[in-house]
Amino acid sequence: MRQRRFFTPLLASVTLVLAAIASADESMVLQYDARPPLQGEIRFDQNDPKKIARHDFEVIDYALMSNDQGERWAVVTFRNNASGMRLLANEYLLANFSDGTQRFALNLEGKVEANQYITRNVFFGYHRFPILQLQWKP
Repeated sequence: MRQRRFFTPLLASVTLVLAAIASADESMVLQYDARPPLQGEIRFDQNDPKKIARHDFEVIDYALMSNDQGERWAVVTFRNNASGMRLLANEYLLANFSDGTQRFALNLEGKVEANQYITRNVFFGYHRFPILQLQWKP
């Protein structure tokens, strides 16, 4: 009988630890964000707006994602409109956050052949506010 009493609190403790780990994992799962119902351009007062580098890529479509930890991501489909191979660069894609701040992509790299479509998961770091929109300049 004593063994049973010893193992019951131990089992309960292990169960609580596993539940805490599982809930922590859930907060890390990325969820698709709804695109905000904004009309027209976003025009925050910015002292030093970031300049997007010119390139030959067209953004075909994108979906925004985030999690409870504050990670900000986008699934972006690009098309290389150039007649030759081009390299993706972080300075080609800019996120506008709902507090007016801006941030370039942090992991945008890779070769894209002429007229090729490519989809990438693009990371914009951790931020308290959600991404309102992405900007690019072909």
